[in-house]
Amino acid sequence: MSAPCESLYPVLLPVPARKQELSRKALRLYLSWLARRAVARSAECAGLDRSDAPVHTIYYSLSHKPAYVAGIAAKFPAGIDVERIRPVNRRLMERVSDASERGLFEADDALLFFRIWTAKEAVLKQAGVGLAGLGQCRIIAVSDARTLVAAYQSRRFFVEQRFLDQHLVSVVRTCGASVHWCYD
Repeated sequence: MSAPCESLYPVLLPVPARKQELSRKALRLYLSWLARRAVARSAECAGLDRSDAPVHTIYYSLSHKPAYVAGIAAKFPAGIDVERIRPVNRRLMERVSDASERGLFEADDALLFFRIWTAKEAVLKQAGVGLAGLGQCRIIAVSDARTLVAAYQSRRFFVEQRFLDQHLVSVVRTCGASVHWCYD
């Protein structure tokens, strides 16, 4: 049976500037807490009862960086990732993508890298394998300026992307579900 095609409500929350100056450990704990708040807000927007989460009727994914956190909750596996767009070295680019993937894009190296990276990470989170599957996940098409198609284990994944304040957020759009972005 295929997953239900319901709306997705990814939530993106800014991290207050004063929190970005915490110690490394305190910041990591705060970002984790705030990302869980983003998941909870996504669940509320989707009309999901969070008390069901422990019995696996709600799936979630989260991501955090010092300036933004992202979270999503759904009745089917979900994947989300957020990254700040910044310069990357060529070796990292080549480790994460091959020439055929890079050839799909017309973008500078930093944007190219993070479009590929966040899409793959979101797909692998949804698949439940994390970065262990990075070598088997490939970008196979660019549908438009904000949508990529990735392949992993003989499945295709549509990844919707949004840009915000030098950051890129990617979310896997399962079975044609509509995506309603929530920003604060």
